[in-house]
Amino acid sequence: MKNEYDALNLAAVCPEEYAPVPLSGAQQKAQLERLLAGARTKGSAPHTHTGEEAAPAQGCHGVRSIRCRTRSRKRMAALLLAAALACGVLAAGAVGAFVWGTDFTAFLGLGQKDMPLLGGLSQGLGLTQTVGGASITLEGVLGDGHCVYIPFTVTAPQGTKLKSAQEYLFDVASFSTDVPGAAAVTVQPLPAGQAAENQLRFVLMASVSAPLSGQTAQIELWNMYHNSASGVGTRMHDEDAVVPGHFSFAFRLEYEPAGLSLLQEPADAGFESPLEKLEFSPISVYLQLREPAAESDLAALMDVPVALCFADGTRLPILSWWDIEQGAAGVPGRRFQAGGSLVIQLLQAADLSQVTAVEVNGTAFPLA
Repeated sequence: MKNEYDALNLAAVCPEEYAPVPLSGAQQKAQLERLLAGARTKGSAPHTHTGEEAAPAQGCHGVRSIRCRTRSRKRMAALLLAAALACGVLAAGAVGAFVWGTDFTAFLGLGQKDMPLLGGLSQGLGLTQTVGGASITLEGVLGDGHCVYIPFTVTAPQGTKLKSAQEYLFDVASFSTDVPGAAAVTVQPLPAGQAAENQLRFVLMASVSAPLSGQTAQIELWNMYHNSASGVGTRMHDEDAVVPGHFSFAFRLEYEPAGLSLLQEPADAGFESPLEKLEFSPISVYLQLREPAAESDLAALMDVPVALCFADGTRLPILSWWDIEQGAAGVPGRRFQAGGSLVIQLLQAADLSQVTAVEVNGTAFPLA
């Protein structure tokens, strides 16, 4: 089934910086085989490396080991990267002054005038893939050291009348990089995100335990189907998907992380284990305990109280959307724990110039 879809895939890269002529599937395979054959003649036996599976989006407590790559793995990664460039499926996105759609800025709680607050975290992609008469276009990446937002547009075949984006699901929505690590991925509809009757707008959000900037990322989106279909979440919807097919994208994460490291050395934050890292950016808070973390700390880390302190004296805890919807005052965020690290992806971008400290477990760590 996967190969069947792969044979139909047609990738097109739109940024001005990189516009290769797409190769056919047979040409792509031949190009990859030539590159690998060349490596073998130089005495490097290739090793197949499969990245770790994405962890569930909610309640991810599993510990994943991160192993150092050998030279042969690095060589193989370089070869695969070269093959992707040769085959025209790797985007070299436009970094920097990128104008986001108003639906995405509204999702972040910002206006267009506020977008400069995000600085170099923005990277344009303009990467489209077509399967049959449908296509998916990745608009760009907003990211930092451990989180990404990737808005995208789904275009169904001409004549298709789609309903609200809230009514559709994907069989597979995954995000991974060439560095092993645990990840939590979710897809959310964008507000008023329907440009045409056969188009819908979404944003893929990922939190990853391994550092992201500079890595090669891969996104898989498979079968968009209506939530009224039978077997929701229990089977693949190849036969009854509104937009069937396997859409796969690869691109470098070339944005410039704008986060701040708030610790010069390990600090006490109310855990048995010292807090080794505390990083803050407009879109996330990242905490890491010194390894090996105590069992009690691993159990408590997911729910540790974290708040933002502002210049006007306001203190806002980072809460779940459910808490916000119940009337609690705070900054909405989604949490992902991998061992002794915690990634809190902010669902409302923060203005670093207005934040004076990040509070963890009642201890304030100033930005300056």
